Amino acid sequence: MEDNAEKAKSLLSERSRVSAVLTSFRVLEKEHKDLAELAEMISDSDDRDFLATINAELQSLKLRISQKKTECMFSHEADANSCFLTIRSGAGGTESSDWVCMLLRMYTKWAESFHKFTVETVDSVDGEETGLKAVTVKICGIGAYGWARTESGIHRLVRISPFDHAAKRHTSFASVEVSPVVDHEIDIKILEKDLRIDTYRASGAGGQHVNKTESAVRKFSCYPHFQLILSVI
Repeated sequence: MEDNAEKAKSLLSERSRVSAVLTSFRVLEKEHKDLAELAEMISDSDDRDFLATINAELQSLKLRISQKKTECMFSHEADANSCFLTIRSGAGGTESSDWVCMLLRMYTKWAESFHKFTVETVDSVDGEETGLKAVTVKICGIGAYGWARTESGIHRLVRISPFDHAAKRHTSFASVEVSPVVDHEIDIKILEKDLRIDTYRASGAGGQHVNKTESAVRKFSCYPHFQLILSVI
């Protein structure tokens, strides 16, 4: 029953996503049709302001159609999800903290103005003098992770620092990490064959029983990409 409920939830989520995509394409199709009819009606008009407005609307429509075509090429299973975006300051001191703020403003404007996503701050750490040492935001909207995931990595800024009275050039670094928002629970299974179990004698207070018997247990995971250690005494 639990598996069926989880599958039903996943299917409903996928249905909502596909429905939203189809609706957006229908809206674009209607806008294109309306603008085409309007352009045909005023083809002989001398009103330059009106023609400029129509041209601007056509360019905006062209850009949004291009965005939708790009979204259709997203291949990652979580590309349609919302995402968390974390920015951390690196080498550069005050300059680096200011660089984090600049990146935050850039990503916020990109998400809200360009894609109509919503952005909410999850956590932030202030810099020592100005700016931010680290900040995490949640970008909500269909396709947010697909659009943002390629931003993961190290970002560098080279400029004449406004914080340096000698007006010298400074290089600052900040790291960006993007992870998808996962709506369903992740079932992690650790198999017995993937564990190494060691027993040994505990140390410290506890009397002869503790010091002479192998009453302590340590478990190691054998996965090559991470190591989990659990000790029980």
